[in-house]
Amino acid sequence: MTFPLLFMLGSFTSRLAPYLCSLLAGFLTICETYHIRDVSYVQEVRLEFHLYREFFRALSNQTRFSIVQLLRGRPHYVNEMVEKLRIEQSRVSHNLACLLNCGFVEWEWNGKNKVYRLNPDLNPVLTGIERHLVKYAPALDCCQTLASESKLALFVARPSQPGPSQRHYRRRLRVKG
Repeated sequence: MTFPLLFMLGSFTSRLAPYLCSLLAGFLTICETYHIRDVSYVQEVRLEFHLYREFFRALSNQTRFSIVQLLRGRPHYVNEMVEKLRIEQSRVSHNLACLLNCGFVEWEWNGKNKVYRLNPDLNPVLTGIERHLVKYAPALDCCQTLASESKLALFVARPSQPGPSQRHYRRRLRVKG
C-alpha cells in the first residue's frame, strides 16, 4: 500500500524530502512519482509506509543509533567502536550488519581490518532531522498522543484448558506430593 505525501516547499520537510527519497531509493526502487508543480510549489512523493517505518526503526535501536552517531564524526574500526561505546563486540558487529544491510553504513578494507563509515547520503537526512528536533523538541515531549501510545501494558495469557503436557505434569505432582 502506498500513501501520497505532500511536502510544502520552503518548510523543513521540503528540504528533507529529496534527500530522503534519494537515500531510500538506494535501498529499493520506491519513488513511484516525484514531480514539482511550479504554480503551487508542491512536491508529490509516493513512498511506502513500511519503508519509512523500517528506516526509523533501524535508528530507534539504542546500539544502532549510537553507532550511527559515532560514525558521523569519522570512520572507525569495530574495536574502536567497542571501546568508545562500551558495548560488547558481538553486539556491535550484529548491529553493524543490520546497518550495512539497510544502507546506513559502508566499509572498506584498511590492511587486514575493515573500516566502517556512515553512508555519505545519510548525513543530510540526519542533519535535517536534527534541525526539526531542535525546533519541535518541546512539542514532541508533551505530545499527549505519543504519550498514550507509549504506555506499557502487560497481558497475561492463560490457557482455558491445560494441554496434554500440563496435565501430565500436574498428575506427576499429585503422585509425588
